[in-house]
Amino acid sequence: FWSAYAPCSSQHLDAVQLTLEQIDLIRRLVNLYPQHMALVTTADGIEESHRSGKLASLIGIEGGHSIGTSLGVLRTFYQLGARYLTLTHTCNTPWADCCKVDEPGRVPHIGGLSHFGTLVVTEMNRLGMIVDLSHVSVPTMLDALATSKAPVIFSHSSAHAICNSSRNVPDHVLKRISEAKRDSSACVGAVPCFQEPTGQLAAGDDPKYLHNLMKFNIAVLCAPGMCFLCLTVSRCFVFRDRGWMAKSTKTDVGALVCR
Repeated sequence: FWSAYAPCSSQHLDAVQLTLEQIDLIRRLVNLYPQHMALVTTADGIEESHRSGKLASLIGIEGGHSIGTSLGVLRTFYQLGARYLTLTHTCNTPWADCCKVDEPGRVPHIGGLSHFGTLVVTEMNRLGMIVDLSHVSVPTMLDALATSKAPVIFSHSSAHAICNSSRNVPDHVLKRISEAKRDSSACVGAVPCFQEPTGQLAAGDDPKYLHNLMKFNIAVLCAPGMCFLCLTVSRCFVFRDRGWMAKSTKTDVGALVCR
């Protein structure tokens, strides 16, 4: 996924325009290198790109403020190729609380999703757009899980049980996902401050996050967090050394999101 991101400072100003420009940039980038990249919008398209030796390029929108509190804008982004929406970034929207409200001394803005927020999730389900719960507050996670009829993803989050950061997913939320039996996925983000309280991340630390998520039968991915945001894809060899065979690791790297 290429992230079409507009900063939180653009909320209520030009977030929609900035997001459109990001989508335009992604599409032009892909068109500039057609021999290496392909813009895709479906799981079949991803597999076809891989068979053709091309980088499958999908578009995700990182932050609900980008839709300007408009279902029409959401639908337009979908028509332009966006296939996931992170419900918030590091700012509340008028219809969803971000993770910062879970920090000590912070006061919830809404207390999860508003009625309009549930309409956003419902419309995303109808369109076939993935609900991404990274960056959102725990009540927003729970409200979205109660609303969504389709699997959700955490595009770049780690385990709260191991690193006490508001950006991470607590065990009781993972348990709720597991009980729903909807094949949701978590992509562990290898950003040190989200994985280790000390902020120091060793190469062998990643698997313990995967094991924590997998005990809830959550599909866990090596990407984008581990293989694209971290130091090197060589971390995948750590999985091999832990007894995870190469074929399994390859599946973890991408095929689970296609599912």
